[in-house]
Amino acid sequence: MDGHVQQTSSPPLVDSHHNKSNVPRRTYPAIIHAAVACALISPIAFLPYFAARRHITALQKSAKVLTKETQRLRDELDVATSIQRSMTSELRDLRGEMAHNTSKLSNETCKKLNHQEAERLASYEAIQTNLRELLEDSQCSRYILTHSVF
Repeated sequence: MDGHVQQTSSPPLVDSHHNKSNVPRRTYPAIIHAAVACALISPIAFLPYFAARRHITALQKSAKVLTKETQRLRDELDVATSIQRSMTSELRDLRGEMAHNTSKLSNETCKKLNHQEAERLASYEAIQTNLRELLEDSQCSRYILTHSVF
């Protein structure tokens, strides 16, 4: 048994000259040190991840709300565009109808004015004719009166 090294589950004892008490110190394999370091450091390392995850979740919720609001605004814009198109079409129709009615009314007014002017001219000529006849009758009467003997 002198040539065999005893394997035990506990770490081997190391005699250290830095040890103030005369108790031998135990050494552990590097994997144990790494595991303990990871166990202590991992929660600290994951804190930013969890904070970022919480922030990302809040941003995702905000993005969903913005997406819904954007879709609602698009729908409203589609409705407003449709209403504007129908109103533009209706205004175009009204403008055409108004132009037609204005033209018709203008033509009727011109016809009435022409008819009234023709009536006025006819009346003026009739008056002129009557005045000439009266003038001629008056002149005839004077002539008769001045040349007649009583």
